[in-house]
Amino acid sequence: MINQTKKQVGEAYAFFDCRASLKEVNNEMGALVSTLPKKTQSKLELSLNGMSDFRKSSNDLDLLQALDSVKLYPIFHRKARKLKEKATPIKMKDLRYALTARYTPGTNDDAGDALCYIMNGIHARYSNDILFPGQIVGKGSDGQYGLWSND
Repeated sequence: MINQTKKQVGEAYAFFDCRASLKEVNNEMGALVSTLPKKTQSKLELSLNGMSDFRKSSNDLDLLQALDSVKLYPIFHRKARKLKEKATPIKMKDLRYALTARYTPGTNDDAGDALCYIMNGIHARYSNDILFPGQIVGKGSDGQYGLWSND
């Protein structure tokens, strides 16, 4: 019998909204991924979907529950700081896009770190004068979903 070692796959999600269409963001993915280290590029698989399509295809009830309940404040571009006082939280389920990262072999932390770079690029590209609501979500070592921080 051949010993087949299953490769560990890290997974994380970014949920966000921006002024670009799904097609425009998808077209930008290659350029954003090319800024990552070569080692990361070869291990990373990204899948961008509209939120409704993501929700229909996901069978992870814990993740869907988090989308329904967690509220976020947008990230403010420096030119839009004056709008901060008018900001209201938005539920993650109301964001337009879901970006899934799979990192093989790797951990959820690896996938989340890669998404941080990608999301910084999307934020820089598409938030010139507007608010940018978005959040990275991943499972922790306890098996629970949490909001990602790249401290």
